[in-house]
Amino acid sequence: MVVRQDGDAFGRYMCRMWEMKESARLIREGMANLPGGAICARTPIALRPPRGETYCAVESSKGELGIYLISDGSEYPYRAKIRGPSFVNLQIVPETMRGHTMGDVVAILGSIDFILGEADR
Repeated sequence: MVVRQDGDAFGRYMCRMWEMKESARLIREGMANLPGGAICARTPIALRPPRGETYCAVESSKGELGIYLISDGSEYPYRAKIRGPSFVNLQIVPETMRGHTMGDVVAILGSIDFILGEADR
């Protein structure tokens, strides 16, 4: 896990660079240890989620991705809500902008690495 003590735009940039270097190392390691055999699997066309409600969170490339499902047992869920990590990541913008000039805004927003289409739900 890549961690830095400084939280400025350059620190976030350097953290991203180190994360990419670590990802490349993990990919090389995984490829070297990849077992032989088939690389595809048959999956059903339709999945029937069990009756009830559930929340599942996974770590995505930009942070925690949460999925909330309510199912009545049919092929399609009654309600599905996806909470993308970009919405949460944007909550730090007022704090990171405090005390900076307008010229710093582009660098600060670029270092947060958010997707507005994901945050605007």
